Amino acid sequence: MKNLFKNILEISRVRGHVLRSSLFILHSSLFTFLVACDREKPIKYVDKQAKTLLMYDNIGEPHFSRDVDEAGKAVAAGALIEGQRVIVYHRMSGGDQIYELVQNGKQFKKVIIKQYDRGEMETLNPVDMRIIIGDMRAATPQARHFGFAFGSHGSGWLPANASLQRSAVPAGYEEIFTVAENPTTRAFASENSVRMDVGVFVNVMDDWDWDFLILDDCFMAGVEPLYQMRDMSDYIIASPTEILIEGFPYDRVVSTLFGKASNWETGLESTLVSTASEYVSFFRDGYGRGPYATIALIKMSEMEDLARSVRLLNTGGLMDGNELNFSRIQHYEGLNTHLFYDVEDYLSQAAVNKALYEEFYAQLKRTVVFKDHTTSFFSAYPGGSGSVIRINSDGYSGLSAFIPWSGTSRLESAYHNTEWYRATNP
Repeated sequence: MKNLFKNILEISRVRGHVLRSSLFILHSSLFTFLVACDREKPIKYVDKQAKTLLMYDNIGEPHFSRDVDEAGKAVAAGALIEGQRVIVYHRMSGGDQIYELVQNGKQFKKVIIKQYDRGEMETLNPVDMRIIIGDMRAATPQARHFGFAFGSHGSGWLPANASLQRSAVPAGYEEIFTVAENPTTRAFASENSVRMDVGVFVNVMDDWDWDFLILDDCFMAGVEPLYQMRDMSDYIIASPTEILIEGFPYDRVVSTLFGKASNWETGLESTLVSTASEYVSFFRDGYGRGPYATIALIKMSEMEDLARSVRLLNTGGLMDGNELNFSRIQHYEGLNTHLFYDVEDYLSQAAVNKALYEEFYAQLKRTVVFKDHTTSFFSAYPGGSGSVIRINSDGYSGLSAFIPWSGTSRLESAYHNTEWYRATNP
């Protein structure tokens, strides 16, 4: 640098017309450049994909507030960079709210986007649900990618007018299920009995494109509801069993989904694998009310081919249902008559055409791109105390299925009306 100034001055003497002001400007510019080089500038990361996670409350208090607080912990810790947002719809006693979770120093805060009047919205009314989700998405017009976490209750493929029957429900049922030492599942967290058919949910959600859905609801990793949702989203994370009341660990979910390295265009599947894995790890590591969790990540574009492979098996490739030993097939609830069986365990025992079964099995692996489970799962059935049921690892596919002839004739007509039944039976 000294040689540079020496050369500049030498040139000025030879030419005789270098101005002091010019030398001063040059010296100042070089000094600014040197100072800037010596000082490390902070790098500002911007997510050019502009990703947004919507969290929708149909689970109620205090459970959803806990979900929000967990997501807020990740936001407070700096999980989001510019272009990434977490938008929440929260049922509130004074009127429901839509707000954004934003970092506020080492904490997080809720920035209200929309305030509804008390009683104005019903979370499972399809008209209201469209308005709510529309308002949530309108708050992030720059977003190119969306995920949707549905904190709710679930009963798989069962129609809205059907209910799972609990046997021997003791007096004081609600009190039993609010004490901490007894596990509670999301199926029994509601203060009302309002339900929504899967088809209605699909009609609402089909108004928009979704990169993925997190179904934080019981029993939703079933072939019947998933097939009906096949065109709604690229991926779905769901459980074939009941989900304990803690639901997904949203601090881990938000931290995994976002960040400067996350890519929902080319690396979404691997990101969602990590997200689903965190769900099981949370319960396996003892952070929930018990080490009970099952999960699957489903690639929705493969659901049509999965149905086609099952249709081939149903065309003369399966034994008659009367020949099956249902007690040997993995089930996913504690009902006296089971409604949710493992689809792979069922078909492996029922298949009489090995080649067709192998074709189904290969397609199943393309459909369920990730699955995991703890040693056992918890079911709130029967009665108030529930039951812990061991999982046969060899029979765990991550997906459940209803089996006709299994002693539930009162539901068979409803099952025959499912899109899955029509697609898989000749």
